Amino acid sequence: MGYSFGGPIVTDGLHFYVDAADNNSYPDSGTTWFDLVGNQNGTLTNSPSFDNSNGGCFDFDGTNDHVVCGNNFSFLDDPDANEFTITAWINGAAGAYGTVFSKADTSNRMVQIYTETDDTAKINVGGTNIAGSTIVADSTWHNVGMVIRNDGGTFKAQLYVDGVADASEAAVGSTTATDRDFLIGARRGSDNSDLGYLFDGKIASVAIWTRALHINQLEQNFNAQRTRFGI
Repeated sequence: MGYSFGGPIVTDGLHFYVDAADNNSYPDSGTTWFDLVGNQNGTLTNSPSFDNSNGGCFDFDGTNDHVVCGNNFSFLDDPDANEFTITAWINGAAGAYGTVFSKADTSNRMVQIYTETDDTAKINVGGTNIAGSTIVADSTWHNVGMVIRNDGGTFKAQLYVDGVADASEAAVGSTTATDRDFLIGARRGSDNSDLGYLFDGKIASVAIWTRALHINQLEQNFNAQRTRFGI
């Protein structure tokens, strides 16, 4: 399988991939967003609406729409002990906090990428916050993501926007909670049932690799799909 509408993405280490443009991932109806790798499907919750523009995407209302992907991502619980990469294609509304993806809560930020009120992207990994500088919540499409890599025994996080680094790399810490669901479009609050930081805008795809992608591979993934999103 090519694993991409518009062009092939890197498949080595690919652990999870949902793409609204692929009928095998979303057949235009129902509440299941199927994982093309087959490890963990997502459940569309509170009816994020399907939009067939740009091949296909979901429109999140910023109020309660989100996708629950379960707790089958234990390597994300210890970002100071595992390499991984997560990316997503987003088209966010300006001026609001909004989580793209998370496995975290208010106190334990294992993994979260979100947009701030200044419309830039931020990541929080193991309690380490990294702030970007590129405007990404501007009602146009962007590819956002994080890479966690082992640098001689020190695990470091990097924020990427549209295939390039958007902030300085920083060491990540440890966390204490490991029972939070992986969510698309929201973050848990004080437990594994409430919500916060809900995303307002469109999300087309989310991918997770169980390794740190190289910058050339991130660029490859971005370039493979940029024409789909008018970039």
